[in-house]
Amino acid sequence: MGRYYLLAVLASRTRDWSIRRHHLALALNALVYAAALVLFGVVWWKSILIALMVFVATVLPFGTWTLLQLGAVLFVMLLAIWADVLPHPDKWLDGLRSLWIEITSPKG
Repeated sequence: MGRYYLLAVLASRTRDWSIRRHHLALALNALVYAAALVLFGVVWWKSILIALMVFVATVLPFGTWTLLQLGAVLFVMLLAIWADVLPHPDKWLDGLRSLWIEITSPKG
């Protein structure tokens, strides 16, 4: 029983660590959601509330994979905005309007 007990203790500690690491990844994903929403112009308390709902939805298995993928996309967009590769979201509407006018204007 001695060596099997040691293996059981090691397995339980590894399982506990992997569960904690998984929850840390889900919490970081929720933090990315909150930061992205604040950057996109949502009020800070609403973004924290949405991030909390995302965290609860990922801890409970409600669309975990989809929410993690969307979090990765938001993270890439945040990095691109931070590095000035993409313009700030306040300027997106003006850019889309000018693009629409360019597309729909008669060429003559």
